[in-house]
Amino acid sequence: MNVQIKNCILFVWFSVVTIFSNGQQSGFDLDKPLHQHVSESLIDGMDSLSNHIDLVFAKPDSSGQNYTFTSYGRPEYFYPASTVKLPVLLLALEWINESNNLSISENTPFIFNSKFSCIPKKSNSEYPVDLTTISNCIKQILLVSDNNSYNNLFHLLGRDFIKKELKSKGFERTQISKSFVGCDFDEHNNLPGVSFILNNMDTLVLRNDTTIIYEYDSVGIEQVALNKFYRKGNLIYDTLDFIDNNNLPLDEGIEMLMRLIKPELFHPSKRWKITQEQREFVMKYMSIYPRESRLKKYSNYEDYPDSYKKYFMYGFLKKERINDPIRIYNIVGLACGYTIDIAYVENQKNMDGYFIAAAMFTNENGKYSNGNTNYRKQAFPFFTKLGWSIYKDIYGS
Repeated sequence: MNVQIKNCILFVWFSVVTIFSNGQQSGFDLDKPLHQHVSESLIDGMDSLSNHIDLVFAKPDSSGQNYTFTSYGRPEYFYPASTVKLPVLLLALEWINESNNLSISENTPFIFNSKFSCIPKKSNSEYPVDLTTISNCIKQILLVSDNNSYNNLFHLLGRDFIKKELKSKGFERTQISKSFVGCDFDEHNNLPGVSFILNNMDTLVLRNDTTIIYEYDSVGIEQVALNKFYRKGNLIYDTLDFIDNNNLPLDEGIEMLMRLIKPELFHPSKRWKITQEQREFVMKYMSIYPRESRLKKYSNYEDYPDSYKKYFMYGFLKKERINDPIRIYNIVGLACGYTIDIAYVENQKNMDGYFIAAAMFTNENGKYSNGNTNYRKQAFPFFTKLGWSIYKDIYGS
């Protein structure tokens, strides 16, 4: 279906929703033209298919116990790209914790024993971090948004398990139905056999090939179809639609992150079922820069600068090392002209912070091709300038 993405530049939809009883509105005011936060050139002069911006902002009150959500934009579908990796990696830790098998942990290597075609490719174990374990997959996802690591965790869990667990946690609209392997939708019903390699090199067969029944639930909003799909300059399809594809609304994505960063604000039944050690591990690799990981695979600073995967504040543009007293705990997505960042920005001088998430669609004329995505021309500068404007609004410098 052809669904035009409407212009959301000025005051399209604004609401303030207080969560956690007695919350109070923060001092930050998003109910003003965006050009007061970013230059007009980043938001003006684009056609209606190119100006789609959604924002969610959450700042604690003086008690630190109550949050107010400020939302800007309208709840239209956007392709979540790599942001789906956050709930999947957290569910992988829950899955191993609930396996009730003392022989395996997140550090135990696993392999797929499968005749199915829709399984991740085996990576070359050139570096120790390439060894397929849940913890190594998490490291590579959080440091550089590695797709194959996500594919491994997705196929380890299976989409039926992912759907059931997310709904049990109250994430009703999030659906993670596909990996990035590139196979057809129905092929993802094939759950590959998996074995773990124990310390004594024995093989523990945990599951044989299985086929599941999976139904994609309607997301309740009309999904997008881009007008043209180009690959290497050639028209492949007249439309590129996202029907039955992954869906992760910003408000649910930011709450997933809040449950990780601030678990004490949630009832125990709503928290991620991971240990404190696992939580600290995730938060560490979510916030450090690739060079700080001390992993040789990411030691080339030109390929993996500090701004890598830090769209707010730094926009994937800055090459210098970051020395600001800021830590950003985040997950990002970048695909098909969609730029998404779901983040907790921490001021390390004050040891407090705020949550912010944004999704921006910047394709010219709705065309999907590398030449029209406007990531560097529009999206990254927008995230950088908006990030700093909000930070200065709160902290004054």
